[in-house]
Amino acid sequence: MTTLLLLLSVAQAHQPSYGGDWSTSDTAFQVDDPSISIVVYKTTTCEQPHLWLTFEAQAGEDVWVQLGLPVIDRLEDYRPAMAVLGPDLPELDPATVPFEIPEGLGGVIYPSEEPGEFYEPFTQTSSWILAEDWLTMPSSGTSYLVAWDPGNQTGKLWLAMGVVEDFSNVDWSEAADWGEQVNNFHETGAYEPVPDVEEVICDPEAGDAPGSGTALEGDRANSTNSGCSTAPSTTPVAGWGLLLLTLCRRRR
Repeated sequence: MTTLLLLLSVAQAHQPSYGGDWSTSDTAFQVDDPSISIVVYKTTTCEQPHLWLTFEAQAGEDVWVQLGLPVIDRLEDYRPAMAVLGPDLPELDPATVPFEIPEGLGGVIYPSEEPGEFYEPFTQTSSWILAEDWLTMPSSGTSYLVAWDPGNQTGKLWLAMGVVEDFSNVDWSEAADWGEQVNNFHETGAYEPVPDVEEVICDPEAGDAPGSGTALEGDRANSTNSGCSTAPSTTPVAGWGLLLLTLCRRRR
């Protein structure tokens, strides 16, 4: 019965994916087909504050992009942004983004909007959706989807692309672990104890030096640790707690 429920749920959902840090344009997660629905999770730290995805755009192609984060109390005020970078998109002022724009590319920046909450009943996890859009790519070529926090805070976020559900290449032997992994990312306590994590504001003058951060105060902090985020090392991951996001999307 569990397997049947999983198959029925996944049939309408984001394709999960797993991999490395994806923190620069050179190490970006490779999206083979931007029309296929996927989601990638990331724990951002002072050492790795960005999440990069790369895809080959086609002129005139409409690309769906979405930014969100898990509903966790300490992230209530966390407001990351995302940007689509590609050939012949509007020119971007380099001062408006905290990373080097690949040569010859323009971009569109999406700041966080008023969060909309999404609850996924199968894994019983919740996410805040901060930005989403259909964007028509003006020209063909290598393009990127990037997420970061303009306030230099550590935290957790995810990026999603595509609306076509295609699970033809899924390894179902890994499917049983998806619920546990997404719950651990959301820190629900269902599979492992909720970790003590203190998000910090990273010092932009200190570059990528480990521990180059200032602890948050008040309600935004929940432990006495210092330095960069001490979130679980099992991330970045993509899990199927967000697999059903397509059901709540605003079609534009």
